[in-house]
Amino acid sequence: MDQKARIQQIFAMEERYTQIEHSFLALQVAFEAWRGLIPQFKQLMDYYMRYLAKMLSIPCIMIKGRLHLICCVRQLRS
Repeated sequence: MDQKARIQQIFAMEERYTQIEHSFLALQVAFEAWRGLIPQFKQLMDYYMRYLAKMLSIPCIMIKGRLHLICCVRQLRS
């Protein structure tokens, strides 16, 4: 792989990870804003976490764990 192709690959990976991070932040905000307000919310969250897990090729439990950790840290800060 030449240097130009490698640089393009790195930029593509960085863009993907930025999108993933934005997805995590959106998920966190949604979780905090709507938790418990609508009965279908848990189903929507589970669906979205499965989607992220598939996109990242990682187990869904890792996403749930990270989301739980973020929420716990936010609660401790407030």
